Amino acid sequence: MKTDHQNVFSACGEHISLGELQKRISSELSSVAELCIDVENALGDFIKAPKENEEKTIVTVQNLDRIRQVLENLSALTAFLSNRSNNTGIKHYISVKDVNELILLRAVSARLTGSGKETPQANIDSETAGVIWIDPV
Repeated sequence: MKTDHQNVFSACGEHISLGELQKRISSELSSVAELCIDVENALGDFIKAPKENEEKTIVTVQNLDRIRQVLENLSALTAFLSNRSNNTGIKHYISVKDVNELILLRAVSARLTGSGKETPQANIDSETAGVIWIDPV
């Protein structure tokens, strides 16, 4: 019987199953979401009591750089996987309904599945705290 490690990696140790890679991508994204929560909480505490939370906020906000780097890396990896998958000639499909049930933000779900009318993404203008709508990419 093969161990989990043997199931994931080939005999030469240079390959990983697509399922295992996707599981690890999911774990990385979950970690990034947790970092975002930490940053949100630190900023909220700072707004309530700036002097008492200044050092903690500075340290926590530095996680934004890590979040950006992880997201850039995962974006590059998923683009690579998409290109690789498209070049094999083998098409894999997933139910749009399943995606819609998993993705809570309807605009994100629409962009991912191509279903329904796409809504533009919003950016927050840091000077006026107003919403600036941009066309979807």
